[in-house]
Amino acid sequence: ALYNAKKYREALDLYLKAVEINPSMSSALYRIGWIYNDLEDYESALDPLQRVITIQPNYAAAHFELGYANKKLERYAQALTSFQQTVRLKPDYASAHYEIGWINNEQKNYTAAINNLNSALSYRSDYAEAQNELGYAYRHLNRNAEAIQAYQAATRLNPQMGLAYLGL
Repeated sequence: ALYNAKKYREALDLYLKAVEINPSMSSALYRIGWIYNDLEDYESALDPLQRVITIQPNYAAAHFELGYANKKLERYAQALTSFQQTVRLKPDYASAHYEIGWINNEQKNYTAAINNLNSALSYRSDYAEAQNELGYAYRHLNRNAEAIQAYQAATRLNPQMGLAYLGL
């Protein structure tokens, strides 16, 4: 109830207590990892999320959150592995496709990024962040007409997306 009320710090204490009582309670471990990510304590998120995956290897959301923590810690190889596993387990996980595309852009693998970002958009057409990243990839490949289209789509979806205006 506290988690659903977005009282994450209070919920965290209770999830930690639940795991103290039952160390294999994967749902509590997942929420602990998620809350640490939300609180931007990415290092603390790693252990509970890895424990979830040990208990439930096919828990796609746990793989995603583990990837997210590693991405924020700039451990891109580990993040990429987690996001790819998320997509293997749940092919329509648009956010995982987006994160793979983001990492590919970060690593200057623009063609791969375009493929991943288009996959994200095929599952979620209203994904402004994916359109913005797509524009970024196209721009770096000097495919300016496509970059303009992607950036314009991003600004239509989210008029407050300053990076898309910068890209334009």
